[in-house]
Order: sequence, then structure tokens, then C-alpha cells
Amino acid sequence: MIQSLLSITSIFAFVIMSASVYGQTINAEDATGCIHASDVISNPVSDGGSPARNIYAFIAGDGNNPLRVIWANGQWEIQGDLDANGSYEELIHRNSTFASAPNPPMLGSGVWIDVLGCGDLIKFEGTGTQSVLPVELVKFDAKPKTGTVELSWQTASELNNQGFQVERSTDGMRWVEISFVAGHGTTNVQQHYSFLDKKPLPGINYYRLRQMDFDGGDEFSKIVSVKLGKAELPALEVFPNPVNGDELSLHLPDDAVEPMYVQLFSPLGQLIRTVAVNGGINTLDLSGLSAGVYCLQLTQGKENTVTKVLLEGR
Repeated sequence: MIQSLLSITSIFAFVIMSASVYGQTINAEDATGCIHASDVISNPVSDGGSPARNIYAFIAGDGNNPLRVIWANGQWEIQGDLDANGSYEELIHRNSTFASAPNPPMLGSGVWIDVLGCGDLIKFEGTGTQSVLPVELVKFDAKPKTGTVELSWQTASELNNQGFQVERSTDGMRWVEISFVAGHGTTNVQQHYSFLDKKPLPGINYYRLRQMDFDGGDEFSKIVSVKLGKAELPALEVFPNPVNGDELSLHLPDDAVEPMYVQLFSPLGQLIRTVAVNGGINTLDLSGLSAGVYCLQLTQGKENTVTKVLLEGR
């Protein structure tokens, strides 16, 4: 029965049935010549797994032995069905190095391992291009966060992924690109991504991802939305207070949305100075001012808040 396998295919062609379809010819050869004839593999089918991988069934060159290339037992296998009963009981070569999908890895010698005694598969390479699969996006969320919107998403696997174009809309129909987040190319490792929209629009903000491949292919995610109400001013901290020096430190959260400005008013309500402020530590000059209670007004858009500061005699 082993002798009947000495005409297993060395050149076979197949069509990859996936999101992008390409014709491809594979040349295979093992060390002792068990694989040396020519066959055509057609109509591969999905194994229904996640991620889905193709099953390639064909007849060996002698016309008697059904063979198949399949993902099984956590590895790619070339199997033979010696009694032609559909059981494919004979494992000929295996490849446990890469979990590529949907088709077997295009790799050279030393990766496919001989099981039956035909020697290592020293060639498994070909012409054409492996199919480009859509990125497996398993999560995409949007959450409001202190006047901003935080987007987060997660992929289970990626192939040829250039990255994600982040798009926003106010009506769910007209979209504007607001950022681009680079992808991880090809990986079977779970990846996590995030983006902070620092300047969301009033009302409902719709978001979607445009996943882009290196070869120009793209695919859109589902749409998520966040409704923003009246803008809330970030908390303003001042120190020291009371102050007896010439400088006052103003602290705003690092993720505070700009533009913002602070106005300093005298004990009589007169405007003394106006300064633009950012998230983080800001410094306000108090030189030349007499003792008394002053007011600091923080303004952002149409919203403002007032903090009192006691300036002691110096």
C-alpha cells in the first residue's frame, strides 16, 4: 500500500476561495521522489473553522489514491486515502510551524516533515499570490471620556493589514477621516487598538473603521455612536492658595480639550489679564498686584467656571 503512494503529485494548481480569489500553482517535491507526478486541485472548500481554512482534495498521478491538503490536529497535513473510503487515514507529510489561513504556508525545505518515510518535503513553493483575507475584527467600541470619545477595537488575526482609517460622521452618511492607526501586517496574535477623538462634535458622533490592506483592498467595520450632551469643563486646580509669591500654578487634566483660557479679575471686578491654558501645569504671573481676593475664570467655548484666589501681602 505504501508503494501505491510513489506517484503523489509534485505540481498542482488550485484556486483560493476567500475574500480575494487568486489562481496559484504549487510545486512540491520530497527527498526520495514519492512526490513526482502532476495533478490539478480544483474547487477547494472551507473547513468551517475560525479562521476558516481551505481543504484541497485531488487524485494522485496514478489515478488510484485520493489525497488532500488539510488543516487537522493543529497543523497542515498532506493525507492519503489508500482504500478510497473517504477516511484519509494515512498521514504523509505535516507542517506544524505556521497556522496560515486559508491556504497552506508557502515555505521551503525543513518546514514540511516526512511521516510516511518519503523523506522531508524539500519544496513547497509556487507562483501567484496567497489570498488576502479580511482582518478578523472581533470588537469595536466608542465611549465618552471627559469631553472626548475613546475608540477601542480588537482583532483576532490579521493578514496583509496596513492599518485602520478612523472615520467620523454626524448623520451616518457623510464621513470624514480623522485619523489613521497602523496595523500589524500579518499576525495570528490578538491585537488591541485605540484612538482618542479629542474634538468630537456636539450631539451624536458616528464612527467606523476602514480597514486597509497593503495591496489596496479595504473593508468597513460596523458603525458605533456616542451622544454628547452639554460640554463639561475640566476641573481647575490652583496652588498655592493663599499665595504670597509672584506666580500661581494652574493645573488642568492632561486630557483636557483645548482651546481654553483663564481671565484674572481684581477684587473690584476689573479684568487684569487673559492667558491661554492647556492640559497639564500652567503658570500665571501675579507680579505687581496688591493683596486681596482675586477671581480666576476658566472659559472653554460658551462654558466657564470661577475660582477665588487669596493673594497675601508680600
